[in-house]
Amino acid sequence: MREIFGCVGGKNNYDKATDECSLGRLRDRLWTHESAYENNPRKLLSFVYSSRMGNGDERSEEGYKFRGKGIIQLTGKNNYRRYTEIHNHANPNDVKDFIEAPDLIITNVKYGVESGFVYWAMVNANIMADADNSERLTVAINGGMNGYDERIECLEKLKHHMGI
Repeated sequence: MREIFGCVGGKNNYDKATDECSLGRLRDRLWTHESAYENNPRKLLSFVYSSRMGNGDERSEEGYKFRGKGIIQLTGKNNYRRYTEIHNHANPNDVKDFIEAPDLIITNVKYGVESGFVYWAMVNANIMADADNSERLTVAINGGMNGYDERIECLEKLKHHMGI
């Protein structure tokens, strides 16, 4: 949890040997109140996603409720709200409220896949993908560079298999 959510600048700035961040701690409570968050995803995600992306404070537990779901990991109340609007506009015979029922994205494959395509369009990802700009695309989708090295490794393998 410290490696993924604890350091300024992301996980590349976490040193496992010292259990510290090279650029400083982003969320000091992951060290000072470790037992409150360790092995408790509801509490951890309620904390790290609190008061961001349209989520309420930590007590609201919206950080957990609107955690990443679906094939592209739709995250944050604002994105769930926008997905609800776009889905309902495009599907008037299948009106859903993903704010009230966010788990539909993980319990129904249709919405898990659709939410990924909708989010891809929301961030204009085709422009960045067509330009082969992996860094900008990663930031647009992920909000930062977490997981970038793994993402590039998978992309290169996919390109190789596709002859691109």
